[in-house]
Amino acid sequence: MSIKRLVNDPELYDALMEYFDVMIAKEQKSIESLTDMALIYRTQGALLTLKKLKLMREAVNVKHS
Repeated sequence: MSIKRLVNDPELYDALMEYFDVMIAKEQKSIESLTDMALIYRTQGALLTLKKLKLMREAVNVKHS
């Protein structure tokens, strides 16, 4: 399956976005109780990555001139 098909199929895309939202919520809850700075930085990186993945549709569907 191509990425373009994944992001343009509403059913698949919505399921993927729901998964990302669940994972973001999990990481946000996790970071609240962390005290180790290395783990905080790692969790921040995971959050950033998940948020960037939520923008995948826009990146894949960019029209090149």
